[in-house]
Amino acid sequence: MSWRPLQVVNVKNCENNYAVILLNFSLDFIEPSDENHFYHIWDNASIRIAVDGGANYLKQTFTSCKFPDIISGDFDSIKPPVLEFFKQKNVKIIETPDQNETDFTKAVKVLINEIEQSSITIDRVLVLWSSCGRIDHIMSIVNTLYQMLDYTSIPLYLYNLNASLSWILKPGVEHRIEANEKSSWCSLVPVGDACIVTTSGLRWNLNKKKLSFGSLISTSNEFDFINHKEVKVLTDKPILWSMDIPKK
Repeated sequence: MSWRPLQVVNVKNCENNYAVILLNFSLDFIEPSDENHFYHIWDNASIRIAVDGGANYLKQTFTSCKFPDIISGDFDSIKPPVLEFFKQKNVKIIETPDQNETDFTKAVKVLINEIEQSSITIDRVLVLWSSCGRIDHIMSIVNTLYQMLDYTSIPLYLYNLNASLSWILKPGVEHRIEANEKSSWCSLVPVGDACIVTTSGLRWNLNKKKLSFGSLISTSNEFDFINHKEVKVLTDKPILWSMDIPKK
């Protein structure tokens, strides 16, 4: 399975066959030079979902971007005037009060249902977020990625704008990830279970190595640009791949 990370986030010259989910994280981390990139990603998506308080930042910060198609969540974070504003703009409001799932998990299910009902072709989902937040929220986001492996075949990418990209690699297939010479780090972190992992194209490769919490996890690894143009990964269990996406 081939992965081209820069193509995933480069939406300027591609068909808009992707969806965007904006999580409830502050967008204050976005520098002015990154705002146009946000607008390109958000405005060109086929489906746009704001999760709960994520709509606050659309209303307050990105006033010239397109409205979301859907706002979903248990609505404990969205400000009442913001919710009312988008209602008046005929944005679809879907309340998901179930506290046994996170708003992100429920938003993915809302998205998949919307795709199935509209017959829109979507080949990837970009999940916009900020890593500046609570560690339990970050862990729950990764847990949703893991859970959704059995729910949809559409890849979900966590994208911290012009900072990093993360997604789950499925087991039992060789993954070939295009290297980027400007990337300074990458990582392989097990999720769910311990993994037996073999790689090539990294500075510190793994040869049928067990990765698990309590033993080894492969963080702060690097690409071997001198000898390889891609990284190959084979794992027997799902694993989280992350890499930095350098400034353009």
